[in-house]
Amino acid sequence: MRTRLGVVGTGVIGGSFALAARNAGIVEQVLGFDAEQGVCERALALGVVDRCVTSIEELVAGTDLVLVAVPVAVTADCVRECLDAGAKFVMEAGSVKGEVLEALGTLADNKFVSVHPIAGSDQSGPEAARADMFQERLVVVMDKGSEVLKREAGALWCACGATCTEMESGLHDRLLAVTSHLPHLLAFCYMNVVAQADTESLKPLVGPGFRDFTRIARADAVVWQNIFAANRAELTAQVERFQTELEKLRAAIDHPEVMRESLRAASDKLDVLR
Repeated sequence: MRTRLGVVGTGVIGGSFALAARNAGIVEQVLGFDAEQGVCERALALGVVDRCVTSIEELVAGTDLVLVAVPVAVTADCVRECLDAGAKFVMEAGSVKGEVLEALGTLADNKFVSVHPIAGSDQSGPEAARADMFQERLVVVMDKGSEVLKREAGALWCACGATCTEMESGLHDRLLAVTSHLPHLLAFCYMNVVAQADTESLKPLVGPGFRDFTRIARADAVVWQNIFAANRAELTAQVERFQTELEKLRAAIDHPEVMRESLRAASDKLDVLR
């Protein structure tokens, strides 16, 4: 039983796991470390963590399990630092896997598991952390590493309300480029188009469709720039497919029957996926 949890990155994912694990009774104490000390102090004030520490070495020395939930560009370095400090078990919960696992190589095979909870928020920081964040959500456990630790990781996330599945990292990154990374890129892009218009004139005409489509454009710019860069090959391929489909629709504007068939096909596909 790993009763002492250390969280590197005390934002929405790390903070939510801390709250969920404590609520589930699988950890008794949570230590937090964040590159921005003020973020960890906010997490402490909110009751997300029980104590803030000033280094990864201090965090590892006081815990049985470490969750790394930081921007993907620094994930491998943080995992390596945890392992070098003697961590018994490290999980990382980023949105892109290939680049991180390639950087770590075989270093982490026996003490490390890579997971991705398909959950989150367009808000950031410990203020957005919720104990129910992972309820009825899927957590993907990467196929690399110790079978024993993968089972333990799955059990931890299931105790937090999630269901788990195992997946190869390349497939994960390819699918996430479609379901998460491309939609975020498009939302940011669309808002850059909107910014070119007269926003005061637009404001009274903003309705549910606009809000639904643009919600994720509030997401943290640094986090998402890192994700886009880390999954550049898969994301670029999806952008090119999107550009092809967008051009087809643009051409179909003057051909009502073609447009209707295209829109019906899109709607039918959505019914299958939801």
